[in-house]
Amino acid sequence: MQQFTDTLFGNVGHRLKIMAVVLFVLEVLGSIVLGLSRIFYNPEALPLAVLAGLAVAAFTTYPLYGFGQLVEDLHAIRTGGADSQPTPASGELPGR
Repeated sequence: MQQFTDTLFGNVGHRLKIMAVVLFVLEVLGSIVLGLSRIFYNPEALPLAVLAGLAVAAFTTYPLYGFGQLVEDLHAIRTGGADSQPTPASGELPGR
């Protein structure tokens, strides 16, 4: 059972990030198709649909991608595999 859950839910952060990128591409392609379908009625529809599609795609996929990054970072911290520099002492600021 453990192997099944590890396979299904393992590396969730990475999967969320991939899902966000795929969703972004699908939304942009959908806006292009929508613009092409409306171009006969309104010649300015294609650029407007693409720009609106980019805005909607960015607005809907950035939170999903950010959440996937957050999950990956938390997993790296929990397992001790975070690739970062050691934190400075409490009184020090970096770069001084």
